[in-house]
Amino acid sequence: MLGLIIIGIYLSCYPKRLDDVLDSFADRISRPRLFLTDKLQIALAGGLSHGVAHAVFFCLSLLTPAFGPATFYVDICSKVPFFLVSATIALAFVTIHTFSMVIAFEGYAKGNKVDQVIVPVIHLSAGMLVRSQIFVLLLCMMIC
Repeated sequence: MLGLIIIGIYLSCYPKRLDDVLDSFADRISRPRLFLTDKLQIALAGGLSHGVAHAVFFCLSLLTPAFGPATFYVDICSKVPFFLVSATIALAFVTIHTFSMVIAFEGYAKGNKVDQVIVPVIHLSAGMLVRSQIFVLLLCMMIC
């Protein structure tokens, strides 16, 4: 919870400060200021890199079971391999991080409280969904 508060405080200052720094740099080198598409591309790149970094560290934790002699299966559904579930969860969180960063940057830049609140709520609910293993059950229903 403390981490969410720290991230919220950081993100509330970051987009505006980034805009100011990039606009002053553009003025200094006599270039046009940032357009909306430029800001969205920065947010998209930041979210994608954040999501990929999380996916890499998530998959690094799976190296130890990956070198074993057998395939692990999920306890809830014996037809779904553990690594398929892990890869799907990593992909889901990459997608969440990518588009949540765009929503958060836009919300903090315009001061929209709904956008500022919805991002941590989506992230927290996705984490709880994975933690409660409902995600594994849904994946099992799709595969079986």
